[in-house]
Amino acid sequence: FDTSAFSSFVMVINVLGGEGDDRNALHDLVEELVAPRFASVSGVSQVLTGGGAGRQVTITVDPERAAALGVTTDAITRAVERNVSHLEFLGKLESGAGRMPVVLDGRPSGLTSLGRARIQADRPVLLNHVSELSFGSGREEVLFRVNGLPAVGLILFQEEGANLVELGQELRRRVVQIKEELQPMGLDLVVGFDAAQMVEDQLVRLARLGATGFAIALVVLFLFLRSLKTTLIIGISIPVSVVATFFLMYSFDISLNIMSLGGLTLGIGLLVDNSIVVLESVYRHRKP
Repeated sequence: FDTSAFSSFVMVINVLGGEGDDRNALHDLVEELVAPRFASVSGVSQVLTGGGAGRQVTITVDPERAAALGVTTDAITRAVERNVSHLEFLGKLESGAGRMPVVLDGRPSGLTSLGRARIQADRPVLLNHVSELSFGSGREEVLFRVNGLPAVGLILFQEEGANLVELGQELRRRVVQIKEELQPMGLDLVVGFDAAQMVEDQLVRLARLGATGFAIALVVLFLFLRSLKTTLIIGISIPVSVVATFFLMYSFDISLNIMSLGGLTLGIGLLVDNSIVVLESVYRHRKP
């Protein structure tokens, strides 16, 4: 079971609105207008659209006509795959709006051009000679509902190496921007899951716990040592050590995340113990 996708899972955005309960139409609108706007954000590797069914081409093969013309269903399948999969990735285009993939699209422009596709090179048999082509909605495989209302979900994934917190902040700004643009169309955007916000909340919680533990440690030290000078020396040494740690983390390009902040929180307790040991050693050597 591959769990790598969960580590790059960054946000789920639900799109509500549209006329009636036609999720298929909403799915097409979101896939064409909304999904590319989020995919262009730097740091987003992939955007998946769920809820409703997208448009698809249905090819109904007539086996009798195919047999009469001497083509097999396997040959028809290969011909379809050969024509609809004619995409070539050329690279990425960097701009102020973000990073956009550049793809050469050689697929048929419509049913007519697809129907004129040749099935086999040694036989003058076209796809529309042995099958009927129709355009409609596919099968709905994923269901999204928000407060009992039908919705279409956008699942956003993070690029490897991207900063999750910065990416989340940029995506939230993009949500507000797109939400204002879609209001005249009767559409609304609701963030269903935000991994970056969860990380930010945990970072704030860890920082608060570290500061609280530091304050309690100073109070306990003062009660036991009965010396304001000694308590102040230890209280000054800890912030200085933490600031020096931040400088080293910045120099070696180590990001501030849950693991590093948790380590700093534990390190504060070790600094208190070490400071007491060093201070006692100094007093012992200074005693006549």
